[in-house]
Amino acid sequence: DNQYIGEDNHHTLIKSLEHNAFSRTKFHHKALQAMKKVDRAYYCGCKRGKNPQDPSWQNCRCDVNCIYDDRPCDFKIAKQTISAPHMHLYALERLYERLSQSPPATVLDLGGGSGYVAALCHQIAEDN
Repeated sequence: DNQYIGEDNHHTLIKSLEHNAFSRTKFHHKALQAMKKVDRAYYCGCKRGKNPQDPSWQNCRCDVNCIYDDRPCDFKIAKQTISAPHMHLYALERLYERLSQSPPATVLDLGGGSGYVAALCHQIAEDN
């Protein structure tokens, strides 16, 4: 079954990470707050739609079946993946203190590919 892009699936992914995270630092819930605000689907090149048959899904760079799974997602046109969400959470927990200080630390995301981690870092800095 294809998963549909939308808030319900994004919310379910975040809830899953909240309960099943393998690493919890004191910044776990604060890092999750940033992830709640940044939908992974946008960084897979997908637009929101109710059905994978919608034309907006034709330009999706990732396998639409894994966008909201806690696993890496392959890009269709490149030998590249977007990492599993729990790995993004793991990194954010470790960066959180530096990103939330005033002024926030400068982060250079080399080889980030999709831009998802950079967007999450920006969200943390903006929230603080």
